[in-house]
Amino acid sequence: MAMLNPMPYEFLGVRHKPNLNNFFGFIYAKVTVPSSVKVPVLPWKDPETEDTIYPRGFFTGHYFSEELKAVEKLGYKVECYIGYEFSQQSLFNEYVNHFYEAKSKAKERWNFEFLTKEEAANKMFYTYAHEVVELNENHLILVSDTTPSRELLEAQDTDSVFVQNPLPQDIVGSGLGQFKDELK
Repeated sequence: MAMLNPMPYEFLGVRHKPNLNNFFGFIYAKVTVPSSVKVPVLPWKDPETEDTIYPRGFFTGHYFSEELKAVEKLGYKVECYIGYEFSQQSLFNEYVNHFYEAKSKAKERWNFEFLTKEEAANKMFYTYAHEVVELNENHLILVSDTTPSRELLEAQDTDSVFVQNPLPQDIVGSGLGQFKDELK
């Protein structure tokens, strides 16, 4: 879960051409997206139009170091120019763990679920809109032709994702930071 990851805390200084592997903070960098990436994941804001896009090729921008480390694992090339280094602090661990434990105990003891406003809206949607609607063949072809990213991702919103293949079992469950299978 993202809230349990260390966060930037105290500003330590500006570093020129920092080594990404042992750096924590924000970096102005040149990013090159390899042609093998089907769906780019790093956003970039066009300074002229102010549109946020997920480009291919290369671009420069300010990014969190941990985000750049993650995209490097996907084959992105990162050239760091200037870094704004911070100490690391786990600011919300106690808070998140306290309420996660309270929610888990309440669910076990009373078979009761605490719902956020968004979870309640999602549950209501699935309760009342769980009807299969058949589309004619022409619409299916049109959708398939205009959305090549659907080869990997069926649908998503802020807290869920529909994918074609099952996720690995070690990341699915009711634990903190795991994906919950809403269709079971």
